Amino acid sequence: MRPVTHRFTSASLTLFLALLLLGYPAGADTERSGMQDLLASNTATDSPSPGFNNIDLAASLGYLNMAFLQQQDGIPNVLDLESAVSWALDHNREIERLRLEALAAGAARDNADLLYMPTLDLGGTSMSMGPASTIEVPLTETESMEIETGSTDITSTLSLTLTQPVYMFGSFGLAQRGASIALDQARLNLARAEQTVRMETEGAFLDAALTRALVSVSQQAVDSAEERLRIAEARFDAGDVARFEILRAEVSLATSSEELLRVETSAELAMSAFVQKIGLPSGTAIEIIPPDPFEVAPEPPGFTLEDARQYAISNRTDLRNLELAVELAQVGIDTQRNRPALLFQGSYSQADRVQGFGDRESWSLMLNLSYTLFDSGRAETAADEARARRDALAVQLDDIRSLVELEVEAAYRELTNSLERIEVARATLETASEALRIAELGYSEGVITYIDYKDADLGLRQAETLHLQAVYQYLIARSTLRSALGVSELP
Repeated sequence: MRPVTHRFTSASLTLFLALLLLGYPAGADTERSGMQDLLASNTATDSPSPGFNNIDLAASLGYLNMAFLQQQDGIPNVLDLESAVSWALDHNREIERLRLEALAAGAARDNADLLYMPTLDLGGTSMSMGPASTIEVPLTETESMEIETGSTDITSTLSLTLTQPVYMFGSFGLAQRGASIALDQARLNLARAEQTVRMETEGAFLDAALTRALVSVSQQAVDSAEERLRIAEARFDAGDVARFEILRAEVSLATSSEELLRVETSAELAMSAFVQKIGLPSGTAIEIIPPDPFEVAPEPPGFTLEDARQYAISNRTDLRNLELAVELAQVGIDTQRNRPALLFQGSYSQADRVQGFGDRESWSLMLNLSYTLFDSGRAETAADEARARRDALAVQLDDIRSLVELEVEAAYRELTNSLERIEVARATLETASEALRIAELGYSEGVITYIDYKDADLGLRQAETLHLQAVYQYLIARSTLRSALGVSELP
């Protein structure tokens, strides 16, 4: 009950402060308090739009309250790439289901190992039969004697039976083999799911980080375009330039504003997709710590494309899973054969008052050999069905191998292309930075116009955008190649 009360208090306090700062009256005739007047006067002094700072502060309090509630629920407020992957792996419901399936498969494998162990069964009965049975024995011509041969008393029996498999002609071995294959498949399914979640989480995180960084770059481009328009209008009013310069600046501002709107929308969608991908509730407010693009050191793969293909064929869990499915189908074929079974059985029983002759004990030892001589073709039909399933899985395995090779080639080439893009982008960034440095120097000495200087600044922003995209595409390409190879780290 304590956390609930704390949460209610926090939410109520935030709502009260928000209403207070927004200036809503507590009643119909309630006047604004001195604190509200002070805030309103500060707002009117600092901002041309009265109440703007109050709204911002109220929104900030709401955000802080949301962050506090998230901490109480165990939901993180800040995530970097590794912590995002760890959270997704720990809270993914599909992975949790596959973990439970792996535990169940392990229990089934342990149960198969116990097939050769003996079993001891205890049984007992208690019954009463009636009416009582008697026989009449004549003694003389006029006299006879009745002898009771049965009674209506309760008769109880107790038995113990020990069964020990002696030789099962391979049936238990097939059962153990099938259980082992099923366990390996469950573990491979879990490993593949973890690889998929890791790749998708990394992709969603990097996409959200990239779009957020592009928002900052686009905002700087809009600011630069607005400044260029202001300078163009001032120079037009002074008669230094034609109206064409204003029109060109307006077009540049409209284009930059439209790009900013597009990037902001993409950033919101990317963040929502990331939040859902890691299993958080929709609308969860969260901050991400993106990797610094200038600290990323691109590394070419230390293996050839052919090596990558062979590595994927050997390590992909989905391929290995299909290979195990073919093996399991073969086990199913062998299981359908009729096989003898040799069992040892020993039993001991004790009964009281059996047919009126008192208590009785008995025991027995025997070897039981059983074999089905004729089953109307059911075993052979089931074996034919299992063969067809095995052959279908073999065809599917060949198709998947071809698809894996194509997937690996695409991921490998994308990684090598991203390395080239980073090299070009960084060279372009250096050139744009040098161009802006020269433009700043020229503008300070009056050699070039301010618009030329801002054009150089815009060129730098565009180069930064290309560099950001190239670096994040490289990181995504590395993650995709790891998934294609079926590994957590590139060899």
